[in-house]
Amino acid sequence: MGERKEGYRAPTVEIDGNKVVLSISVSEGRQESTIANVGDVIPLINAILQYEGHLEALDEIVRTARMPGIAAQHMIYQCRLLEAISAACLLVDITTGQADIADHGFPEFGISLSYDV
Repeated sequence: MGERKEGYRAPTVEIDGNKVVLSISVSEGRQESTIANVGDVIPLINAILQYEGHLEALDEIVRTARMPGIAAQHMIYQCRLLEAISAACLLVDITTGQADIADHGFPEFGISLSYDV
């Protein structure tokens, strides 16, 4: 992944009994965009927590019957999650200049020092 701006601190996760706390430090002036970005992933976190709760509540017979479908969908979820993480990392690399979108399927948006006219 690309270079981090000086003063950047990675988010931390703390577990205190049944409570999980995610701490994100935000530089001055970025609070609103950070809130929006975090808001984008809240539905994902909520769905994961719901899934885990429902799975835990299933009795063994029902869980066994549903497990092939659950496993298949979980694999699809994991693949798409990795794609999303990869896309976010590429966004960082494009922003820092370590990658060019032209190398990732969009040559018309690439940075070029000269244009043919």
